Amino acid sequence: MQISDAQPIHVARPTVSRLRSLEYWVPRLVALVALLLVATPLLTVTVASFRPGLTLPFQSGAWTAENFVTAFGSAFTYRLLLNTFLYTFVSLTIGLSIALAFAWLVERTDMPYAGSVYTLLLIPLAIPSLLKALGWVLLVGPRQ
Repeated sequence: MQISDAQPIHVARPTVSRLRSLEYWVPRLVALVALLLVATPLLTVTVASFRPGLTLPFQSGAWTAENFVTAFGSAFTYRLLLNTFLYTFVSLTIGLSIALAFAWLVERTDMPYAGSVYTLLLIPLAIPSLLKALGWVLLVGPRQ
């Protein structure tokens, strides 16, 4: 086949009947709603970070970077970042160790009840994070 024999590439444009179908509009509407649900709080937090004190984000008034100077000028911020990094590293190390051990046991050995263990390992994915957090608060929180 020679280069001159190549056919031009045509992009299919939606037809009028396609524009009226649900399968054309539903994904676009879902994407638009998801964008609004993410973009609105993100915009509000960004604008509020440049406002002084407890001023409402979209009120008229001064703009300042004072909040950033206060946050990044504090030694507490860097101690908090270090603690976060250490907590994440230790949690990740322990979690990956346990996960690799269970993955090897379930997939590479003839462990009894491997199917049940495999199913039990998936249960944490089905429990919402809010319930997990509440459980930890009740478990290790101070008793009164």
